[in-house]
Amino acid sequence: MRLALPAEAALVAGSAGLMHQVTWVATLRATPPVFADVRGGELVLLSVDAARSIDPRLTLATMVRRLVQVPVSVVAAIGEIDEADIEAANRVGLPLIRMPADSNVREIEREVKRLITDYEAQLERRGAQLYNLLTQRSIQSEGEGALLETLAEHTAQGVAFYAPNGDIRIQLAQGQAQVALQALRPAASGDHSLLNQQIWVESIAMTSGSTAYSGGYIAL
Repeated sequence: MRLALPAEAALVAGSAGLMHQVTWVATLRATPPVFADVRGGELVLLSVDAARSIDPRLTLATMVRRLVQVPVSVVAAIGEIDEADIEAANRVGLPLIRMPADSNVREIEREVKRLITDYEAQLERRGAQLYNLLTQRSIQSEGEGALLETLAEHTAQGVAFYAPNGDIRIQLAQGQAQVALQALRPAASGDHSLLNQQIWVESIAMTSGSTAYSGGYIAL
């Protein structure tokens, strides 16, 4: 689902429910009941201010407690998220995502629907966008750190760059992902399972004239 959301979107609570499958996307109705069309499994995209304008009693914490009973899979909220909202989401294990203030609800709704109905096409499109962005920054001679920041920002994953001998050079990760990437010593491209973390490794091919050699590895 990360592919359909803005790069600035951030999970702030409810990580215990991240394994829930998202089957569709739902938004607030303009009149009560605002969640009449929710059936279960949805990513619910809402504006905190819009909800309060419809019904002042609809705090984000209240909506989280109601939606988990459906149950929906994720709540993505535009607007202020306070400690009470975070506590409510953590208590019921419902992932709560803070969306950028300038998020376009209809545009994100379309992106989520596209991702669900045609995952391969959406994955290819986002992959091409990321490749073009990385190529542009490489041409601008931005260093490995800037390229890793781009990868981390657009994939929401921990990333690391390794020397050809497997020694870690740069890392952008937290928690268990950080520990796993530090323990990894890549020697070839491929998938790895380490400390309950799934890690994808890709070799960086370099050339000098007609000679090809390894420039190291990227892992995420």
